[in-house]
Amino acid sequence: MSKQKYCELIDELCSVCEISNPQSMYEICDLLVMDVAFTLLYREPIDGVVLFCDYGEVPETNRAQILERVLEANTLTFDFNTPCFTVNPETKHVLVRAHVPLENLTAQELLTVLGTHAMSANVWRKTHFLDDVISDETSAPSRGLIGPEHASVN
Repeated sequence: MSKQKYCELIDELCSVCEISNPQSMYEICDLLVMDVAFTLLYREPIDGVVLFCDYGEVPETNRAQILERVLEANTLTFDFNTPCFTVNPETKHVLVRAHVPLENLTAQELLTVLGTHAMSANVWRKTHFLDDVISDETSAPSRGLIGPEHASVN
């Protein structure tokens, strides 16, 4: 694969989401999906899309417990393709960094991946993962549920 394939994916994504000027998003693709900010980048060494999902600011109340939960979640992220939590050094927001293999990836599949991460970010914004029970409304979307109406340029 190549960066050309990534650019074609961005073209398709912009077409599906009715976003103009996809060429401006080839280097850094900033999107909003379900009110969650994403940054997409192509990385040649892994021939894939690296995405950063902005979960938001860590509140001062229960800060240590919230950050401990985020670190606990990282305990299970030992595989290359498994998302992991990090903190943006500039904004101090909690982020999820994930890798999505580029081979055979379509815009709709990418939107579904982004939608799943957006739903998780929205749960975190409400609970900061301090609640042990997650309701049905916050469960992962089924394939194809996230459509272009949920995405926009950030």
